[in-house]
This record gives sequence, C-alpha cells and structure tokens, in this order.
Amino acid sequence: MESGQDAATNGIPHVLVVDDTEVIRVMLCDMLAALGCTVAAFSSGQAVLEHVAGGAGFNFIMMDCQMPQMDGLETTRRLLQEHPDRDIQVVAISAHGSHTDQIQQREAGMTEHLNKPFRLKELQALLSRMG
Repeated sequence: MESGQDAATNGIPHVLVVDDTEVIRVMLCDMLAALGCTVAAFSSGQAVLEHVAGGAGFNFIMMDCQMPQMDGLETTRRLLQEHPDRDIQVVAISAHGSHTDQIQQREAGMTEHLNKPFRLKELQALLSRMG
C-alpha cells in the first residue's frame, strides 16, 4: 500500500489544504509552513481529486467540509474509492463540530477533526497526532 509518507522528503510533512474560502486557505497554509510543513492549496474538491489522480504524494489532506459543488465529505469518499491502494488520511476542518457532524465525517472516511477557528497550538497538536 502506498503511503502518504512517500511524499515527505527529509522528514518534512507535505499537506494538501482544500477550502473554498481564500482567507482560510492562506491562513492555514501560513500556519502549516510556520510549523515546518510544505503545502499545496486547492479551492475545490474537484481540484484536489485531479491533483491526487495525477499521482501527487502527500502526508495528509486538510479538507473543509462545506464547499460548493462538491463538499468535503463527498470529496473524501471519492478519494478513498478512487485510490484504495493509498493510505489517504483526511482531516475535517469545519465550523460545525457537533457529535453528529463528527460521526458523518468519520463515516465519510475522515480520520481527524479540527474546529474552525483554531489556533496554532491546536494545529501543532494535530500534526503530532498525524505523525
């Protein structure tokens, strides 16, 4: 099974950020870079599906749950269906963190959840958990 670890060079995590709101994308990319990650950002589920289909390596994906056209839950389902040989880890980023929302995220295949707004300290703890 191909792992996201294949993407890391010299132990530096490579993270894909998917959010339709530019301010969130930029902020999250800046925070991840400050924590030593390399980042690629996408404004839609379709864009990240195409990127991953092209064979791109990465450690994990941070995915907004509510986006137009294709939400993060559907994007995650498609990623996992289209790439069953890859160990794809998806972190839900959402302003909605209810128990029901988190159950739906897990059912879609998301492995972690980060509530918006979040602080650098919370993102750092998430990176530690993601390994």
